[in-house]
Amino acid sequence: MRRIVLVAAFLFSLVGFAQIANPNQDSFNELAFFVGINNSIYDDAKGSRYLNDEFLPAKINNLDKVYPVRFNVVENTIEVKNDDGTVMSLDKSMNYIVRLMDGSYKFYEDNTYITENGRKEKSFFEKIHRSENYELFLKERIKFIPKKPSKSSYEPEVPAKFQKQEDKYYVKQLDTESGDLIEIPQKKKAFLKKFKEGDGAFDSFVKKAKSKFNNKEDLVKVLDAYYGTTPQ
Repeated sequence: MRRIVLVAAFLFSLVGFAQIANPNQDSFNELAFFVGINNSIYDDAKGSRYLNDEFLPAKINNLDKVYPVRFNVVENTIEVKNDDGTVMSLDKSMNYIVRLMDGSYKFYEDNTYITENGRKEKSFFEKIHRSENYELFLKERIKFIPKKPSKSSYEPEVPAKFQKQEDKYYVKQLDTESGDLIEIPQKKKAFLKKFKEGDGAFDSFVKKAKSKFNNKEDLVKVLDAYYGTTPQ
């Protein structure tokens, strides 16, 4: 009897997984694999850990229903408010495409990327440009800084806070198997070291251009030139 119960539970879990992986139904149960949120460690911190403090209307994957969502940058999660007001977090192990319906026309996607330490991690990114050969993503960053206790009566306690960090840009080459995002260096020398071009024409273009590598429009021009000269 115990074996039958275990098999039934396993089959039920597979059904739930399939619902998320193939989002073709318009139901909150489609996003049943949520993880509860515990925000107590941030209660007294100054600032915000969200891209948007308020919940914004959005469509998730291919579902027709509009869900209230917000993006928790510090915990790297996408939060959704249920019809009863319960706030939950989308399971990080799944893939999501979130399209805001607030008039901003912003798209967010889950993607894997390589960190500065060479580790592969997963996060949500705003897709800000798409071409035939590549996609450009923006990663807005916020850091949680714990409170600094008072060491003496002359040195008051410094409360915990959320501090905005410099944005980072990432690129995905569309004709590769890995699909990992590549961080774009903001220094010209570092950029040319990572994005090498054999004939030197691209290097010459970048060195002559007065491009800023933390500016979307400039990055699009540079990446168009790079992927336009790279053999496909």
